[in-house]
Amino acid sequence: MNDRLQAVRNKMQGLNLQGMIIANPVNIKYLTKIEAEGILLLTRKENIFITDGRYMEYVSSIITPFDEIVVDDQKNISKDEYENFFLFCENVGFEEKYLSFAIYKDFIRKYKINNFVEAEEIISSLRTIKDNEEIANIKKACEVTDECFKMLLEYIKPGLTEKQIARKIHEFYLDNSEGESFETIVASGENSSKPHAIVTDRVINPKDIITIDMGCKINGYCSDMTRTIFIGEPTQEQKNIYNLVLENQQRALNEMRDGASIKTIVKGVESTFNLQNHTLIHSLGHGVGLEIHEPPIVSLKNDSLLKENMVVTDEPRNLFTRKFWSKNRRHGSYYKERCDFLDRIKKRVYNTLSIFILKIERRIIMAAVYSAGDFRNGTTFEMEGNVYRIVEFQHVKPGKGAAFVRTKLKNVITGAVLEKTFNPGDKFPAAEIENKEMQYLYNDGDLYYFMDNETYDQIPLNKEQLGDCLKYLKENMQVKILSYKGKVFAVEPPIFVELEVTYTEPGFAGNTTTTSGKPATVETGLELQVPMFVNIGDIIRVDTRTCQYMERI
Repeated sequence: MNDRLQAVRNKMQGLNLQGMIIANPVNIKYLTKIEAEGILLLTRKENIFITDGRYMEYVSSIITPFDEIVVDDQKNISKDEYENFFLFCENVGFEEKYLSFAIYKDFIRKYKINNFVEAEEIISSLRTIKDNEEIANIKKACEVTDECFKMLLEYIKPGLTEKQIARKIHEFYLDNSEGESFETIVASGENSSKPHAIVTDRVINPKDIITIDMGCKINGYCSDMTRTIFIGEPTQEQKNIYNLVLENQQRALNEMRDGASIKTIVKGVESTFNLQNHTLIHSLGHGVGLEIHEPPIVSLKNDSLLKENMVVTDEPRNLFTRKFWSKNRRHGSYYKERCDFLDRIKKRVYNTLSIFILKIERRIIMAAVYSAGDFRNGTTFEMEGNVYRIVEFQHVKPGKGAAFVRTKLKNVITGAVLEKTFNPGDKFPAAEIENKEMQYLYNDGDLYYFMDNETYDQIPLNKEQLGDCLKYLKENMQVKILSYKGKVFAVEPPIFVELEVTYTEPGFAGNTTTTSGKPATVETGLELQVPMFVNIGDIIRVDTRTCQYMERI
């Protein structure tokens, strides 16, 4: 059984629950990675996902034998079978904050439940502590949002409207992520005092203040960024207020670590605001993950402590109606001794366009440990004094005996590849990996040259170091260079790339279907399947994670 389902069952046992119904699709995704309509039942002996025939094939492709999940088509389940799922279960848990009263009553009738018990906290508490894969997804979403903000500083100028800026953000996220994690807010001038303003046709004017609240999703995980921009020179009063907010944000970040009291941190910020005759409005922050707002809430009402690998925002706010709305938001991922920032754009008063300096800091996100049950392609960890990266993995549940994980590993230092099996519960420290953005310039024979965006130094890499990235590589492309103790071991291309088709069989008029396909070759030499209507010379968007056609440009 996967670790998350097992953790839920362990908590159920402690609460004397013999079963649980999970209906919230976000919780289902968290526990199973399934993104389809359906209900997850945890009965006495089985984990059962009930869906309809449209999703059977998809769901079966997502789960592994290691998950120990039975998939049932709802049309094949009789009334008696529904009533027997929780037979002999004295107490059955449910998600009280998600279910409507009508569905609550329907579940009691449908499943013949004796005692329906509020149990949403079981999953909620698990979701507050992120694993390495979740932190990596949130970090990537923050990186994409950082890049979006860099783009905006070049784009925003007087004469544009709030809607034009919001549309630019929307298009950037569609091109570089799964889309927005919430509806973007662009509030200018008198609108900037409204924390949740609606985007309008208001035109940006000289000396305007603009508040932008935006975020995106990577593999379902959210980023959340708020920035305040000045068009021109801010007044001294505006600088003072902004610096008050920024200094208290940094103060809170410095105090956030494993075991820190949430209430104490918030009280410190509130006291500093009050001494300056200002008020801290709303909470100081909130958790971020599969949902844009999730526990823990960072407020005076929360008596709990921060724990290692929680991810929350730090966003002190000060409101001046129709005058100046100052709010900074950063993400923090908390480890035992410190807090690491997941967004990277420095903030300080700047005299020309913006209140922000565009200096991107390189940070190494320190991870805790990986369990073998969490292994995915690209996972990098330390074992027996060496550092390995997962090339291939497979969760195996034999008919007899314990489950195990079969892997193919690459030594990032020597390049040697080996095959090894692990018990799902085996744990290994994550390797300390440096992630640096660089620009591809040109190739000379077997060497490919990249330029550091900060120092402008150039480094050559060979085909082995480039790996699959070579399939997508074009001149001037921005890539991520991954290294361990100065040695490059992987290069990651953008999530989506646009490539010209150099060869494919001709399509024919009227065929716009995407259900059938044909092979095509693009300018980098990559071969993939494309729809029948794609022709030579077309520009197509390709998902580098799956090597699949996305759309024609």
